[in-house]
Amino acid sequence: MSGVTSYFDSQGVVKDFFDIRKSILGVLTSLGMIASLPKLVQAGPPKALSVLLDGRVIGSLPSSEIEKVVAHLRRLKVSATSAVCFY
Repeated sequence: MSGVTSYFDSQGVVKDFFDIRKSILGVLTSLGMIASLPKLVQAGPPKALSVLLDGRVIGSLPSSEIEKVVAHLRRLKVSATSAVCFY
């Protein structure tokens, strides 16, 4: 899937991608993601799935929670009042 990403928000201010990444991490952690730590062995499929953000593994989620997390992220993406900015 491809998309067009702008470096500017709707007010013409340059987006802070570090803040965007941090807010996405916060949402995922609140939904049950276990953050990756160096040299920490984590459960793999089918028990847990790795979560990638910007091409890096940032953690893992229990397989049983995937559908709930995906649905929540989709709601945030289309919400006009979302604190998380995806584009």
